[in-house]
Amino acid sequence: MDKTEIIKRKYVVVTSIILWLIVASVSISESVFFYKVNNRPVPMGRILIWDISWVMWLLMTPYVLQALQYFLGQVQQTWRVITNVILFAFLISVAQVLFETLLAYFLYPIFDQAKPFTAILLNVLTYKTHINILIVFALAGITTAIRHWQNAKHLQLEREQQQVRLSQLQQQLTESKLELLRRQLKPHFLFNTLHTISGLIIKEAYDQSLEMIAKLSDLLRLTLHYNDQQLIPLREEIKLMRLYLEIHQIRFGDDCQLNINVPQCYESALVPSFILQPIAENAITHGVVPNMNKGCISLSVRCENETLYIEIADNGVGLKDGEALKEGIGIQNCRKRLDSLYKQKHGLDLEVKNEGGFSTVLYFPYQDKELKTSPQNEHQSIDSR
Repeated sequence: MDKTEIIKRKYVVVTSIILWLIVASVSISESVFFYKVNNRPVPMGRILIWDISWVMWLLMTPYVLQALQYFLGQVQQTWRVITNVILFAFLISVAQVLFETLLAYFLYPIFDQAKPFTAILLNVLTYKTHINILIVFALAGITTAIRHWQNAKHLQLEREQQQVRLSQLQQQLTESKLELLRRQLKPHFLFNTLHTISGLIIKEAYDQSLEMIAKLSDLLRLTLHYNDQQLIPLREEIKLMRLYLEIHQIRFGDDCQLNINVPQCYESALVPSFILQPIAENAITHGVVPNMNKGCISLSVRCENETLYIEIADNGVGLKDGEALKEGIGIQNCRKRLDSLYKQKHGLDLEVKNEGGFSTVLYFPYQDKELKTSPQNEHQSIDSR
């Protein structure tokens, strides 16, 4: 028997003692009051013998409850359970009547005057049988109510545990999806960069290819440094994007310009790691390359209503007449990562500008690594190229 079960049984014993002592006190007081009101002498010995049954119930209640718990816990049809309880009630009532009759038979000569056994049995049988049966039924009702309460508490606890397990599984699933999406981006830009380097080597542009390899080395070093982080400061994310764009700038030369304008107060804002690279790649592929490798890629940042907006735009040729706007794997993964990371307002808007070129706007809740609040003043930008 474990400690919890022992505590429960002690609680039942103490409760039954208190309950039946109260009932006995009320019954004795009622009898005394009856004799006093009718101006008759109070036969205290007879009253005590008559109310000895409450003391017997005090001793029997824990065992009766245990038996009822067993009957009600059986997996049977309802009518069988009710039948078992009724038979048990009659059995307990008969046992109680017989025991009380024997006890009264031996106590009457001591406290009052001797009475025949049959007279005592008839008296107890007449006045106590129905009371005993009702007591057993009442205890059965209490046991049933307690069982339902315990079952309800158990189901509630199971639901709470299930909710906790479900929440943990959802969190693990979200983290797994995020990690998968992030790992898809890394080989994506790596393969494209290596392809560019191989093209330079074929053209025998060795100086450019060596410089590009050095930039790629720096880019990979930063990538490994932030490998296990889902959110990094904006300044570090811009370093990654700048290195990636500079790799392409080596290929295109001065015809490709970079214009990065980020107020210093937003440099510590937390952004999803490697989120800007596929957007910058999209600007190179659809903005600069179709425009004879000429153009300008710009990045700007602003904050409105606790939402951070990052815009990457190019001044390329845009879409041809009748051409539909399509999203590649990189842009699709960006959307999925934002959906997984944020529950508040977030999204990615991709549109064609009227003056030519594309504009991509990322927006998500503002989080500041250092201040934890949205800045109100915009000043001192990151240098532009």
